[in-house]
Amino acid sequence: ANSQMTGNAVAGIGLGVAGKVLGDGASSALGVASFNQVMPFYKGPEFRTFGFGYQLMPQSPAEQSKIKKIIDFFKTASAPEQISSGLFRIYELPFIFTINFYGINGEMEHINKIAHCALTSVDVKYGGDRFNTFAGTDAPVQTNLTLSFKEIELVTKIDMEKGY
Repeated sequence: ANSQMTGNAVAGIGLGVAGKVLGDGASSALGVASFNQVMPFYKGPEFRTFGFGYQLMPQSPAEQSKIKKIIDFFKTASAPEQISSGLFRIYELPFIFTINFYGINGEMEHINKIAHCALTSVDVKYGGDRFNTFAGTDAPVQTNLTLSFKEIELVTKIDMEKGY
């Protein structure tokens, strides 16, 4: 036996051997489990997801009306259109978005690019921590908007090398 092995390592080897000799039933009765090997599973490439959150604080009810139009646009853009309602329901895909990041000098080269995306979730919270509205109106003084997107293109190593 190796003198540098810890007590836990020796016990682990002992339990592993016991599991092989005694079988699953004995291992369950003893409250231990032995594993011969661990194998990771690669399920293939996955579509990446992105989330963006905005805290919108209008200065007037008129500005809140503009925020409502923005929210209505995104809600509509995330929904498919039903183009057939007969025996089979057929839906047209929702809007496809191209997301780019721009600074003063054009597209930002230090931020990863995002491939074409579908808007998968629109989450809206109105009124701030405690729901508040502008005096005499029902227009909230704050609107939090969270948008979730999922790429509809699989990004490969070659795409990653191009900045995605």
